[in-house]
Amino acid sequence: MKFLIAYDITDNKLRGEIFKFLSDFGLNVQLSVFEVEIEFKKIHHFLKEIETTFSSNDKVFVYPMTKSSVGKFIKIGNQVSLNKGEVI
Repeated sequence: MKFLIAYDITDNKLRGEIFKFLSDFGLNVQLSVFEVEIEFKKIHHFLKEIETTFSSNDKVFVYPMTKSSVGKFIKIGNQVSLNKGEVI
């Protein structure tokens, strides 16, 4: 299953670690935003891995992507650079 993961991490070193961790699972589509593919039954373990590294002031948002929404997005702006997807 695909998920969109966005994070707001205050510590630069920790933010870099989260970036590297998420890079192993998916595509960096925007600063601090990844599209990852993980089996649904493994998402809780995956999130625990992330949760153990950040402080109480940090935030991670996880949005499941349905089959009908995967590959469809709206692109606004000239600086947006995405490697895959469909502009709708």
